[in-house]
Amino acid sequence: MENTKLVSSSNIGTKYDITTDKLLVKYRQYAILFKAFLDKYLRYISSPSRQEAILKTFHYSLWLLSRVYSQSPAKDKQSRANTVQAFATLAGELSWTRYLLRFFGLPAALEGIESGSWGSSSKTLGKAMAWTMVFYYPLEHIAYLHWKAPTMQWIPTNTTVATMWNPFGRRSQPPPTITSAVGNATCTVTGRANNNSPAMSSSQIAAKASAWSCRFWLAYLILDIARAALELKKVSTRGNSNDNKESKQNGNSQDTGHNENDDVSPTFVDPNLSLVRTERLQIVRSLLYVLPCIHWSLPNWDTKPWLSNDVVNGLCWVEAVVGMYQSIRNFQESC
Repeated sequence: MENTKLVSSSNIGTKYDITTDKLLVKYRQYAILFKAFLDKYLRYISSPSRQEAILKTFHYSLWLLSRVYSQSPAKDKQSRANTVQAFATLAGELSWTRYLLRFFGLPAALEGIESGSWGSSSKTLGKAMAWTMVFYYPLEHIAYLHWKAPTMQWIPTNTTVATMWNPFGRRSQPPPTITSAVGNATCTVTGRANNNSPAMSSSQIAAKASAWSCRFWLAYLILDIARAALELKKVSTRGNSNDNKESKQNGNSQDTGHNENDDVSPTFVDPNLSLVRTERLQIVRSLLYVLPCIHWSLPNWDTKPWLSNDVVNGLCWVEAVVGMYQSIRNFQESC
């Protein structure tokens, strides 16, 4: 009996050791995977453009959730209203955050004027693109300051300045509102300029500055589409040239009974494919922005909107998704 007990306890100890070893192996595997994920994540968010892609996707996705949830059936209407307002408020905060981050964009535009690097192979086109942003950024900054800090006389006026309010709050008689050029963030005017005076209120200055900034942004979009089209044409021309060379080489190799393509690995990927995909996605993104940009560029975009808020933000949401996909694919290929 004693020998049996010793054997049984020995078996239990062996099973315990095996189980512990398996747990340790799994823990180490998960630790390695987590470390690899953390390393890639930190590298991904180190780029300001990728940070913008993340914020923009969350911004318009929260707006979309607020719209979808507002249309969904619910027994507790008050709870649904609170949820919708929470999504919309967070979307508005992200909108203003993106405004703030663009305060760091002007130096890059100035560098683009000097180097012409924005135009890829065309420095002239790159400099023209950079010039549009040199005008865009200050005008948008003026709009932001007049919307968020209307009591400051950023540009001297003789009128009562506008005051900010919660864009998604409830009021029995809501005053007129305008939607910012990034969407979701709104402001209202409590005092208008005297009809006999040419001076403008703070919100009117902001609306006009925003409209002008979007006109320069529209010019940038058109130039960027032209740049991408030129890059695609350049790749196509280079590809046709390479095809002609390969056909000649194949003809010579057939005479000797040897084909050089037999030596090429079947997993070979043309590096131009990545460039073609990136430029095509860039054209799609610019086209998706064209209608919202025209909408925000019109003189009375704040009082007589050309497009509905749902159409504008819907197009921007699609652009954000496409941009996020483009950002992730480019990052994966750079690793």
